[in-house]
Parts: sequence; structure tokens; C-alpha cells
Amino acid sequence: MAQLELDEVHANAVDYQHFLLDSPTPYHAAEVVAQRLVDAGFTRVDEKGAWDASPGGHVMVRGGAVAAWFVPETVAEDAGFRIVGAHTDSPALSVKPSVQSTTPDGWGQIDVEVYGGMMWNSWLDRELTLAGRLIPDEWRGGVGAHGAPIARIPQLAIHLDRDVNPVGLKLDPRSTLHPVWTVDNPTGSVLEHVAQSAGLEDASQVAAFDLILTPSQGPGFFGDKGQFVAASRQGQSVERAPGPGGPGAPGGGGHARGRGCHGVHVLRSRGGGLWLAHGRGRPDPRDGVAPHGGRAGPGRGWLRAHAGGLLVRERGRGAFGASELRGPSRSG
Repeated sequence: MAQLELDEVHANAVDYQHFLLDSPTPYHAAEVVAQRLVDAGFTRVDEKGAWDASPGGHVMVRGGAVAAWFVPETVAEDAGFRIVGAHTDSPALSVKPSVQSTTPDGWGQIDVEVYGGMMWNSWLDRELTLAGRLIPDEWRGGVGAHGAPIARIPQLAIHLDRDVNPVGLKLDPRSTLHPVWTVDNPTGSVLEHVAQSAGLEDASQVAAFDLILTPSQGPGFFGDKGQFVAASRQGQSVERAPGPGGPGAPGGGGHARGRGCHGVHVLRSRGGGLWLAHGRGRPDPRDGVAPHGGRAGPGRGWLRAHAGGLLVRERGRGAFGASELRGPSRSG
């Protein structure tokens, strides 16, 4: 059987496509990034325990957010930072608490609202899949949901919308962006379908959920030499896809930051806000281990990680000053 030989560029592009396929939601993306970094030698950290500031790579996941830092063997007093920030979320159709509704003539629809800055027309006539997170009534950790195509937003046939070409397509996110998922099925339940797809017995075991609809079509190459990559979710995914070896690893790095990276912040879950330092003790490479909520060490009140780290600050406190970026004084 013939084997396809890929050059380094195309091999990395294929790996990137696999990352896209495995990351339909922030929850999936955070786990995939963390696992890739662990595979590259990073140590996974539980945020409820001590935050390890020992030399080497460390990674932490909270919901749909992931933070990683790399501490070198030695750190000079005047050492600086290398900081990378990226979104873990992408535009999607977020499932409302009402979940579903039925038209008078029997069409079952999934109740959604637009999340993020999407181009509405690009979501028409595409098969959509449900993905996200379920919280079981008996807590066993979040259950990931990512299934086969289930819905579609059909566009009207031309003879029902004669003005679409000369006038243009007019869309209302509250009415026209309403995906169809079944017909003449009065007992059909979206949550039942998702629960069983996630390995639960039925929807009664779902205490809460955070679900989106996202295009099910996978990424692919096009062009006379296959030099282009077509895929959804690229605007944010290109920012968060770890390169070979991960940040801080020998020969490691990351894909170039794409458009849409607005400053340095980490999402707790989708657009839920900053992952804050909260003025508590966080690892400073010069201080060893600082327990969660502890006050030991001059690094108190900020998260500092040299040579491939991350710095976050509470919203509304303004930009970092030069003295803060240099780090706390060791004197006194």
C-alpha cells in the first residue's frame, strides 16, 4: 500500500487540522492543548493545590481555559517575560436554556443565540453538530459532548425569495438563524439525544449544560499544490494550537498569532471573563512553591513565569507599570 510522504510544512498543517477537529469548543480545546503539552514533557497542575514554580513546564486547565508556564533552571534578577495570550472560544450558535421549540407545522428547531462575531450567511446550508459540556446530576466531572451532524439552517429556495440576488440576503438572528433538527417528532428531545451520545442514560441525569452548534465539516486542503487550508474556527484556533514540542520545549514554539487576539487574557469558560490572580500568592520562579491563596514570597498578587509564561491582571486595574513588569523588589 502506497504511503503519502509529506514535507514538514504539510505535516504541521495536517497536525493543525487534527487539532481543529478535536477542538470544537473551549472545553475541548483546553484539554487538547494541555494533553499536547503533557506529551511534550509539561506537568499538569491542579489549581486547588500548590502552584509549582520549579524548573520546567507546567500547565493548568480550568473549564474552557488553559494556562501554561515554563520556568528555566536559573533566573536572573533582571529577567523578563515572554507572554502569549489567546482566545479559546470561537463564534458559534449557543444553545439557549429553553433548548428547543416546534413550529405550528411540526418542524423541530434548536433554540440558539449568536455567540461571537460571526458572518451569519456563512452558517446557512451547513450541517451542524452539537458540542460542549454536560454537568451530570451526580457530579463526576464535566462530560464532553461532540457528536454527528444533527441540525441545519436551510436557506429559502429562490422562488420563495426572488429578491435575494438583486437586493441581497436579509437575516434576523432571532428568527432566520433557527436550526432545524427534526420534523413530526413531538416527543423528540435534544438533551436526550446529547445525553445518550455522551454516555448518560437519559436527559434526567443532566443537571446543567453549556452547548453550542458548530459546523461539522472538517478542515481540508485546496489549491493546485494543496497550499491552502480551509476550516472553520481558524481565527482563534491558530492562536492556541501548540507548535511541535510546545512552548518552552527544545525546538518548541507556537503557530503565529492570528487576528482577533485582544491583549493578554485567559477565558475561564468561553467569554466568561478573566482568570484572575485575585491578589493571591502565585508562583515566582525565585520563591519555590506558593500554595493557592498563600502569601509567601515577593511574587504575591501576580502570576509570573519567565521564558514562555503568562501574566494576567484583574479587569479595570489598568496597564502594568514598568516596575511591576520587572517584578517585586527583593530588598526589605
